[in-house]
Amino acid sequence: MTPGNIVALLGTTLVLAIVPGPSDIAVVARSVASGFTSALFMIVGIVATCCSADSAGLAMQAGVARRTTDAPRRCPADLPPQPVR
Repeated sequence: MTPGNIVALLGTTLVLAIVPGPSDIAVVARSVASGFTSALFMIVGIVATCCSADSAGLAMQAGVARRTTDAPRRCPADLPPQPVR
């Protein structure tokens, strides 16, 4: 990476960290409208959703890794032709 690319990457990362996302705006709106407890439950729900999505992704990766370590699967093109009935 060139120094210019590194500066561009750091600048973009800074902008993404500063600008609030939709979940941040929703939590602030919920806390203003309903209070701290409602906003806290909303934060817990957002974190739980992120964790479940990460867990699903890890499980899918583990399944793919397990299948690739099994005996090699045969490609349909390698199988003998089936008679037409």
